[in-house]
Amino acid sequence: MMVQTARVALENASLQYDRLYSYRVPEGMSLLAGCRVTVPFGAGNRTRLGIAMEVSQEEGEGLKSLSSVVDTAPLLNGELLGLARWLRENTFCCYYDAVRTLLPPGMGVDLRYTYELSREPQEALTLEGDQKRIIEYLQGRGKPVREETLLAALGLAADSPCLQDLCRAGILLKSQEARQKILDGRQVMVRLEDGIQELSDVTAKITAKQRDVVQLLCETGEASVKEVCYFAAVGR
Repeated sequence: MMVQTARVALENASLQYDRLYSYRVPEGMSLLAGCRVTVPFGAGNRTRLGIAMEVSQEEGEGLKSLSSVVDTAPLLNGELLGLARWLRENTFCCYYDAVRTLLPPGMGVDLRYTYELSREPQEALTLEGDQKRIIEYLQGRGKPVREETLLAALGLAADSPCLQDLCRAGILLKSQEARQKILDGRQVMVRLEDGIQELSDVTAKITAKQRDVVQLLCETGEASVKEVCYFAAVGR
């Protein structure tokens, strides 16, 4: 059966797993190539962020469905998506690394997960250990709790299987939210103290690398920390 599908490049994919993955687009979901999406990935169906590189019609048997569409309009048009492919093929980077270089600075997505009780869990009477502690904690809160808050409160590791086991048992409900995270492009600028015009004006003892920084600022007057680190070959 032919259905609408998306070929998705995943964020933070290692070179070994860097390829386009096909997902079914659920009925009623509007998606264009160039939009970011969230998808279930791997055996545990952990939610991952990606970008739809292609949207087409193909056989959808056995394909997982997209979880959500993050953007209402494409961030990259066809030409830029083609450029991302070219960068991946010619600079040995991953698909999403190439995409990230083409997106506006500071634009990201914060994936948040919350857990809540699906009902008054009678099953909890027979639970023990960490699973019982999770149920008791959520009963005390009486509202959805963010995953990181829950793990920190109970001292559980991020890869603890308890939450997923409770979800599979129908005791917990897991919700996922993708929030736009647009950061201001803030730069820290540096300059020399008033009265220092050249390297000879520096009376304190400084290292060779510090001398390179001073010399650079004597020549430029002012620069960002990032520029100083790059051009003077020093660390922050």
